[in-house]
Order: sequence, then structure tokens, then C-alpha cells
Amino acid sequence: MARLKQYQNLIVYGLKHGDPKVLKWSKLYKTKQHQDESPTDF
Repeated sequence: MARLKQYQNLIVYGLKHGDPKVLKWSKLYKTKQHQDESPTDF
């Protein structure tokens, strides 16, 4: 019974820590460098 509980805990740990964080793509696409801007101005 203890092995089953340990296995369940490992599954929960994997689900919590194995999933990559979601990127907010809309926020990334809003920040764009214009053609007339230099990298320092951006």
C-alpha cells in the first residue's frame, strides 16, 4: 500500500512540475521594434 501512495505522489509531482509554463504570446507580439528605431531606442 505504501508503494501505491509513493507512486501516486510521483505522478502528482510530475504533473505539477513537468508542465511548461504558458507564454503570453499576445504580449510578445505587441512589443515590436519599428524599422526606424535603433536597438537602443527600442
